[in-house]
This record gives sequence, structure tokens and C-alpha cells, in this order.
Amino acid sequence: MYKIGSEDIVLYSLVIWFFFWLYNHSYILEKFRDCINSKLPFLIKYGIGCSFCFTFWVTLFLFIMTGLPLIFLFVAPVINLFIELIYQKLSK
Repeated sequence: MYKIGSEDIVLYSLVIWFFFWLYNHSYILEKFRDCINSKLPFLIKYGIGCSFCFTFWVTLFLFIMTGLPLIFLFVAPVINLFIELIYQKLSK
């Protein structure tokens, strides 16, 4: 059986953050994002726009559907939040 290491959690968090960045920050999807956000209710928009929430819900879905280790559910959202905060500080 494959043993999960810390580098796997960091890599997973970076991949999830890339998809978060692609939807929330990229110029390529700006028109698509505006169109989708105008049709979604507030709670779903907030869940997609919050780095911690987005990672938690994606990880919960993957935990249920694929058997992702439970530790990812607790660690990945925190790492992803720190990645987002670092990105925001560096992009100013």
C-alpha cells in the first residue's frame, strides 16, 4: 500500500489552489466567472470564492467518491488558505 507523505498533501493543495486561482483570479475566465456568479446564490458563490471553503468542499467530495485519506480533509484547506494569502500579498 502506498504511504501518504507530506509532499503529497502539499502537491494536492497546489493543484486545488491552481483550479481555485483559474476560476477566481485569471483573466481568461473573467467573462465566464461573471456570467456564472450572476446566476448562483450567495452561499455557493461564497463557497467558490473562499479558498478555504473551496478546498474543503472539493476535498470532501473526493474523500467520499475516491477514498482520499481523511488527513487531506483537515490539512489541505489550511495549506490552501496560506497559499492564497501568500499569492494575495505577492500580487499587490
